[in-house]
This record gives sequence, structure tokens and C-alpha cells, in this order.
Amino acid sequence: MLKSLADVIGASSAPLNGVMQQDKRQSSLFDFRTGRVSILVATDLASRGLDFPDVDLVINYDVPRRPSWSDSAKAYIHRVGRTARAGRHGRAITFVTPYSVTRLKAIESALNERIPQLPWPGTDCLNSQLRQQVVQADKEARANLRIKEKQKQIKKKRKDSSNNDRLPKTKRSRQSKEVDSEETNSEPE
Repeated sequence: MLKSLADVIGASSAPLNGVMQQDKRQSSLFDFRTGRVSILVATDLASRGLDFPDVDLVINYDVPRRPSWSDSAKAYIHRVGRTARAGRHGRAITFVTPYSVTRLKAIESALNERIPQLPWPGTDCLNSQLRQQVVQADKEARANLRIKEKQKQIKKKRKDSSNNDRLPKTKRSRQSKEVDSEETNSEPE
């Protein structure tokens, strides 16, 4: 969703997560390192073991959730540490909801440091044109995701249908009889 939203508002971005195939992850990393994209929308996969020397800003979509508070603090440090390499300075912003305040307080306690809170700009601070653009971008991103999901479903149905066509005729007949008997045994909706 975040990558789709970034794309809709015209920000060049690339995804990075553990579900992606290795070659696609490598491609996203290459695009980010070379400046081809300016935003890397990443899961915690990017918090360790990857070196990005020129990251100025990390935005945490959520407060890390780990089994223990110390593990959450370590995850937070690794996430925001992407910005402060080799004596450089950077910024990190973490979105905190009422449901994640307790986790953030525990991380602050484990770090023995208070994380500064920035005020959320009220809607009166945002001009209506920007607000409309964000709302429109959100609608387009959601529509694009629905289209992609539909395309996946269609592709799966085609694949299933293709696999069904490869079954021996006797097996297909048995399957269709089973489906027919299920339909006659089920109650109408």
C-alpha cells in the first residue's frame, strides 16, 4: 500500500520485503543505491545487514513488536540506525498510535532515552488542495491494489483450470460428479 501511494503521488519508490523473490529484492536494492528510486519501502528485512550510506530519513510505519521490550528496543535502534552511518546525521519518524504508545514507552525505558514527540499538524494546517491530492492518491492506490488482487485471482483460476485440463479424463469426470453431487446436496442461498 505504501509503495502504491508513493507511486501515485509521483515519488519514485521500490519495495523490499521477505516475500519477494531474491532477484526482485536485489533489483530494488540496486535501484535505491543508485538513486533510480528515492524511497525504499521496506520491512524489518532492511534493518540489519544492509549498508545504505546516504539515507537521510527513516519513517517507521509502526513501533517494533518483539517478544521482549529489549528486543523491540534493538529492532528500533537497527531501523533508525540506517540514517546515522559513519558520523552522519539523519532523522527518523515513527508513527505511533494509541495502541502502540506502551511499546514506545518500553523502548524509551530500555534505551534510557526519551524519543521526542512531534505534534501532528491538524487538518487546518494542511491546505485543502494537498488534502485532496492525498485523498485522491489513496483512492488510486487502493484501486490499483484491488486490480492487482483481481489479476492474481484470474491468473490462479486460469492455472487451476489449466491443471484441471491436464488431469486424465476419468479423474475429471469423477471431480465433476463430486461437484455436481455437492451442488445438489447443498441448500439454496
